[in-house]
Amino acid sequence: NQSGAKSGAPKSLLPADAHLDALQSRLQQRFGTKVRLRYHQGKGAVEILFYSDDDLERFLKLAGVETE
Repeated sequence: NQSGAKSGAPKSLLPADAHLDALQSRLQQRFGTKVRLRYHQGKGAVEILFYSDDDLERFLKLAGVETE
């Protein structure tokens, strides 16, 4: 029922949530580790998790950050 699908706020949130989920998934694929993407009204955070020193080093190289 299309009229039922248009009522209520959850439908308006689904496209944004789906878009954020897709971006989060793409970041996880790019960096090869878990990524959390939080977004609310133009602000947010990207959290990139690492599980070892080697994992952090690999991520930093992917990001173009040199370590000494």
